[in-house]
Amino acid sequence: MRCDLTIDRLRKQFGRTEALKAVDLSVPRGALYGLVGLNGAGKTTTLDCALGLLRPDAGTIQILGLPPARISRSAGRVGAVSDTDRLPSSLSVRQTLEHARIAAGKVGRSPTEVESLLGIEHLARRKARHLSHGNRRRLSIATALLGRPELLILDEPFSGLDAGGVQDVLALLVRLNRDEGMTIVLSSHQLHHVEAIGTHVGIIHKGITLAQGSLDEILRGERARLRLRVDDRRRAIQILESVPGVQAVHDGAGADIEVELAGAEPAAVNRELVSAGVAVSELLTRRPSLLSYFQSRIGEAK
Repeated sequence: MRCDLTIDRLRKQFGRTEALKAVDLSVPRGALYGLVGLNGAGKTTTLDCALGLLRPDAGTIQILGLPPARISRSAGRVGAVSDTDRLPSSLSVRQTLEHARIAAGKVGRSPTEVESLLGIEHLARRKARHLSHGNRRRLSIATALLGRPELLILDEPFSGLDAGGVQDVLALLVRLNRDEGMTIVLSSHQLHHVEAIGTHVGIIHKGITLAQGSLDEILRGERARLRLRVDDRRRAIQILESVPGVQAVHDGAGADIEVELAGAEPAAVNRELVSAGVAVSELLTRRPSLLSYFQSRIGEAK
């Protein structure tokens, strides 16, 4: 498997604070890779090290086969959007893109093309400082696409975007990945967006990589769960523990039970309880999701 970004045992310390303790990432070529974690988990520090903006204390990084210090020589092959706005506020949208195109060092897309991709063509003459936060975000993404990069790294790209803007950016990322084979690393704490478009995922927690891999494989290994409310909790648990394909778990107070399914169908679980004389007043199915997987891994790490 050829990877466009590999990080091995990355460590970074700020004073007495160990921001990164052991980060390992492998981003396959052509992947749409979601890097997820709680605020402060180390996502931005990891990407800043990968882009050569921070010097790590230990570990190795290869980005398109190059060390971070040589990314500037890659002639636009890497595009990046940081979590902080670094746009020149005195320039117009078009001027910003013209300057960024020169910096990219190769012919890729024209300013008018990326303006159209991000839906900001009507703002071409407006000064960057007069743009809304969401439109500044669109402009930042537009500048990263000028060189037609092979690898695009986005740190919290949905910040400041309204619901329509988020959907536009999600659709654009899918199109770039599908039609151009662009490898995309998307750092976000909004797991539902990552799950909606991602092919791979990596979870960072307190400076450590907890898990990574194909999103399909990760979710395939997760089990559906049921949340039940019954009139006789003790009796229900006894029954559930004897039913093939389920595992009863105490969850919360009162009559609530959480059941992890290992092959049994929700209707069969309900039928077993009712036939044994246990009244089920509520049954809620929770299908496997990136959120449930994330919560389980974070819970294990506490």
